[in-house]
Amino acid sequence: MVSLMKDVECVVDQAQPTDAQTAQLAGRLVESVSASIEALFKAAATVAEAEAARSSGQPLGEDGRVAAEEVLATAEAAAAGVDFPLTAMVNTALQWIQRPADATTERPVYVQLSALVLLVAHLIQHELTKDGEPDDWSKRLILLFENVDTNLTGADDETEIDVGLRYRSISSRVEAQADPDYLHMLAVVEAKGQATKANTMDAYEQLFDHTRNMYYNQLQLRFAWGLICCGSVVNACVFGNYKAYASPDINVMSAEGRREFIRLLVGWSVCSVRQLGQDESITYDAELECYSIAVPDSGAPDGCKVYYTDTVVMGAERLFGRHCRRFKATATKPAEKVTEDNPLEHNVIIKDSWTAFGTAPDTPEAGSGSESAGNGLGDEQQQAGGMARNVPQTSPATAWPTEEELANVDSFDPGLLRSEVALLRKIGDALKQHEELDGLYPRLEAGGWVRQGRGDNLVLDSTRKMIAGLSDEQQRVTPFCIHV
Repeated sequence: MVSLMKDVECVVDQAQPTDAQTAQLAGRLVESVSASIEALFKAAATVAEAEAARSSGQPLGEDGRVAAEEVLATAEAAAAGVDFPLTAMVNTALQWIQRPADATTERPVYVQLSALVLLVAHLIQHELTKDGEPDDWSKRLILLFENVDTNLTGADDETEIDVGLRYRSISSRVEAQADPDYLHMLAVVEAKGQATKANTMDAYEQLFDHTRNMYYNQLQLRFAWGLICCGSVVNACVFGNYKAYASPDINVMSAEGRREFIRLLVGWSVCSVRQLGQDESITYDAELECYSIAVPDSGAPDGCKVYYTDTVVMGAERLFGRHCRRFKATATKPAEKVTEDNPLEHNVIIKDSWTAFGTAPDTPEAGSGSESAGNGLGDEQQQAGGMARNVPQTSPATAWPTEEELANVDSFDPGLLRSEVALLRKIGDALKQHEELDGLYPRLEAGGWVRQGRGDNLVLDSTRKMIAGLSDEQQRVTPFCIHV
């Protein structure tokens, strides 16, 4: 699979908070949750050993059994209000980390992995809420859908996912979620009974197919997460525009592997939503029941002009490529809820995509993207592999532009945009003197490179923000893209 890059050390790091304060919180949570789970597993194993000794007529080890039962009882008491018996959940998760090497059936893995995910969610919630009310918007629980091995709403085929993960507010109940669908999916988990080479590649192939449906259903998805689980070995994946990056093996049979899996779940629970793959410039307005899209505009007070859309012309239909989406939209905010009987009156097309971004001085042009053009569209068939002249030549040892070079890029400098945005601006300038031609050619209203974040925490949305930390060699085989 040429689009899969395996053993990428930095994958789990992509889920870790980038600001110092939240990163410290994540570190404390990983240590606390890991220690609690190790204590619970040890207690459960001790009780199980004592019961096995009792049934075989051997000495009971009464002191150890009683102490272990006290640990479980204390944890059970702390789990008041949780919708499952915590001890049963610990015992189920324990079966996963003690899974026999010759076990081949995959269905038990669904239940065992799910038990550990819920257990971690409970412990995270306990830690984050014990000192008072949490911030519901910046912290979340990683939960899973109740139905496993099932076809989802939003799928364009009959394939079934094994397990689906989603996130909810930190104040939500720790329980499996009903009605699985791709619209609310954080990551698909594809499981196999054993960690053989054939099983692993089969799991990746199925994960690729499922993740394609995530891109199509989630209009604001910039990049996607996924997991494969073969026996007791987990690999986390980040799906970029041209490659999927898979972590090294995370073997939950070892304490180190369990800690790394917990680090991933903790990271997802406290990192920014854009690290989960969400585009903060595209939001769903629940009151108006339509999407709002903030398109770059140098003439707007905050650098963006907001449009409203209820119609998707083209979704992101492929797993790899520009992920080009098209919307019919208007800059007029609706006065009331958008319905079938009260639709928006569209007058622009918004094109949202990723364009390859190069450092060589004389390379072919590429199509660009997040732009709003009145009366027309750019070339839908332009290939994403072209490279645009945007920054000075970088060091031969560096495949991607440096952070410093990107920081100096001006989104609104036409000389840096050899793309549809630049072409449409040129057309617009020419039409200023020829009003009689207005309407015959597409006219740019707004467009440029998208920045993610709110307030002062703005970052240029690029491949680097999807998967930072790649080696120079990994960068050389991965096109560098900017969201436009």
